[in-house]
Amino acid sequence: MNRLVKTISYIDKALAAIEIPVVFITEVGIISILLYGAINRYFIHGTFPQEAELAWIFHIWLVFIGGSLVLRKGDHPYVGIIRDKKGKLYKTFVMLLCILFSAVMLYYVIDYYDVYGIKKTTFLRLPMTLLYAAMILGFTFMIIRYIIKIIILYKPLEVSR
Repeated sequence: MNRLVKTISYIDKALAAIEIPVVFITEVGIISILLYGAINRYFIHGTFPQEAELAWIFHIWLVFIGGSLVLRKGDHPYVGIIRDKKGKLYKTFVMLLCILFSAVMLYYVIDYYDVYGIKKTTFLRLPMTLLYAAMILGFTFMIIRYIIKIIILYKPLEVSR
């Protein structure tokens, strides 16, 4: 049992060590890009055609990696009122559905990964695989976090956060 606690704690900390900096960088990036775009547009009267594209890239990374980080704290996907009344079986069912959804999405993202390697973004000419990498990491991290949550649900552990 102690080994399981250590393993889960290690995995949780490893995922958080990746997620927290990515979420921080993407949040700061989005704010900086939009602020610079607004200043450039309204005060300098210049153009910043890369603004939407950069914000879009940061937003995609924020959504998929941030979704896993939010899941670490247990903030989604089920509604609290229903969750509290239905108990472990309902939580398990919802988490298994989320694992299934994430696994299907992960399969298709990986399946089409090579197709989007050819495409590039409009202004920065970055490969679209940069965006799909966020989805692959995000769905993989979410599957891992759901598995951890199911284990903890049936074997309550003191996993340090």
